[in-house]
Amino acid sequence: MLERLVPGLIVLAVLLLIVGLMYAGWRGRRRRGAPLAAALAPAPERLSDPTTSDALYVATTVRHDPLNRVTVPGLGFRARARLTVADEGVVIAANGEPAVFVPSADVIGAEQATWTIDRVVEDGGLTVIGWRLAGTELDSSFRLPSASAQHTIISRTRALAGTAPSPSESDTAS
Repeated sequence: MLERLVPGLIVLAVLLLIVGLMYAGWRGRRRRGAPLAAALAPAPERLSDPTTSDALYVATTVRHDPLNRVTVPGLGFRARARLTVADEGVVIAANGEPAVFVPSADVIGAEQATWTIDRVVEDGGLTVIGWRLAGTELDSSFRLPSASAQHTIISRTRALAGTAPSPSESDTAS
């Protein structure tokens, strides 16, 4: 009996240590993201000329540091979401999370991508919206239900940011 108890307790202790370290790491990441969370603006009650699509919110990462996930409230976990692009900005409303509002002045642009921090899909299967929060440039990635929804959201977001599609994208979108 004792020859099984000691190894079992060692395995249990190692598992508890791993879970404790994971918890501490997640708390540290949230603490480092606190300045970003404090800078989030509430969404306006009414949006003019909204374009909305259901989506799967995948992740938000620091732009040009694609393995650095942002964990502010509303952006910490993958979830079904409602993505809205309006004249005032972009609203990311993930199920079970507070809505995140990106004012139009902070929208950098939109593009297609094939991968993000923990997701790889078919070529151009992700929609990535670039934006600024408290001086930090971010990329939020989504899976939209159709190519037409993706094209509409990307076009509308680029119009907000004042960016134009690259020649190869405008040729394929026609």
